[in-house]
Amino acid sequence: MKYFTYNSIFVTYFLCLKSKTNKQINITFNLDFIYNICTIISDKWNNNLNFIYMEYPRLLLDHSLVANGSEKVKVQKQTIIQQNHSNKDVKYKYNDYVPKDRIARILIPESNIDTKQSRLIDNKDLNILSNILKYKKADFLTNKTIVFNLIDIINNIYCSKIIRSYEDLRNRIAKMTLLKFNFFRIDNTSGIPDAVYGIFSSYEYLDKSQNKVKVYVDSILYDKILKNQVYTIYNDKINQFEISDLFSSKNTSDILPVI
Repeated sequence: MKYFTYNSIFVTYFLCLKSKTNKQINITFNLDFIYNICTIISDKWNNNLNFIYMEYPRLLLDHSLVANGSEKVKVQKQTIIQQNHSNKDVKYKYNDYVPKDRIARILIPESNIDTKQSRLIDNKDLNILSNILKYKKADFLTNKTIVFNLIDIINNIYCSKIIRSYEDLRNRIAKMTLLKFNFFRIDNTSGIPDAVYGIFSSYEYLDKSQNKVKVYVDSILYDKILKNQVYTIYNDKINQFEISDLFSSKNTSDILPVI
């Protein structure tokens, strides 16, 4: 039978299908759809399922700290001293924002105030963070660390693999480590924050080329992730699935057979 000589032909093209039961025909169509979806994922996205969804920590989105663009933190003249992730006293510049029913204070180390790390968290940072979280392994549960390669994040986020993309990504990882957040209820008159957290407590490069990175996730953010307090947002690329992709000319003719 000549159908067997074609590796990519649909099972639904076999003429004998007409004599099968409705249940058998439905199973056959399901097999064809599964085969073609797998082919699309393989051909278009190199077997990478990361495009389907993104997870964003609620801790960041609920507190409305994400800027529309890459804005600098407009700091006050005053300097305050707080302990950093290593429990060392650090001089911080800060600014207060009032989202909804609380005061959000964003702090940047005084020594970094004139660097690219002194910008607000923006949507690109969130996308980078979401991609980094996809590389969680079993040891994340015990040591709060995630190891990944910059090139993998660049492939998912950036339009090109030029040096500028690497520099931007390194700066954003540094920013997500340096920035610190304090939250106060509106009726809080003590001056002591009701919540203090960051994104990464620290990071380190594991190779000389500074491509392989280990980040240490902030304790509070880590706890929220373990409790699955994340928003799942489906990526726009999922909308690129079309019926025409499932029955493309590469695999079949343009129409389904009449059964």
